[in-house]
Amino acid sequence: MTERFNSHLIAAFLSPERSTISNLICIGGRAELDWTADYRMYSKGRVNVDSLLDGALEQITADLPPEHPAVFGVDDTICRKSGTHIPGVAWRRDPLGPAFHTNLVKAQRFLMFSGAYPIGDGSAQMIPVMFDHAPTVSKLPSKATDEEKVLWKIEQNAHKLSTRALCGMKEIVSKLGDRKVIFVGDGGYTNGEIVQNLPDASSYIGRTRKDAKLYYPPSPEEYHGNGRPKIYGDRAPTPHELYSNSDISGEEVTGYATGRKHQFRIKVKDD
Repeated sequence: MTERFNSHLIAAFLSPERSTISNLICIGGRAELDWTADYRMYSKGRVNVDSLLDGALEQITADLPPEHPAVFGVDDTICRKSGTHIPGVAWRRDPLGPAFHTNLVKAQRFLMFSGAYPIGDGSAQMIPVMFDHAPTVSKLPSKATDEEKVLWKIEQNAHKLSTRALCGMKEIVSKLGDRKVIFVGDGGYTNGEIVQNLPDASSYIGRTRKDAKLYYPPSPEEYHGNGRPKIYGDRAPTPHELYSNSDISGEEVTGYATGRKHQFRIKVKDD
């Protein structure tokens, strides 16, 4: 089993075409042999994929200096499928479609965490450390009972991408012990559920709207003991207001992206 699986892994890197099972078998030089065991390796779940990804996570942290934080990117991706009876297949937005027209494709959805592996000179390579199937909940029948509606709502909340992402963050932090962890995500994951429930010893850097309405936390003096305590304090500047404010000086930082280094100008406001 180990030899067969290693052959599939090597063939996946060498394959010039789609990494279908038949292509992996042929590239591995076993086209004339019985393919039954190869297909059963996938259909019967005989390989523990999590152990492979855990190995990548261990290698990333082992090659990081102890004082450096571990950086992980989180995002969802789709795997196109042609059949409609494959578990989790649904019509989903094609991310490669043109901006002026939304294309739909049949695909499975996956939630992926990738760790930044240092390759020298401040650059890094993103290596997957978690790849989980994240299907949406099937539509509720029109004649569903009240009890079924309640259960469906609970299941729907449990399968939300933000909920699944938060569980993944907690799992990664639990495996890294005392190391500082930084998660990076796009606007779909920059929400209250994730920001307010981050695991200990972790931070989150996310994209947000330039006109996002932000508020300072309320001060203890604003609560006088009567009525419901305040949740929001005074309004904070929006990201665009902070960027346009000439009284706050910016600084140049270097970042690695898209295969080369870039200069970014950032502003930091402590309060």
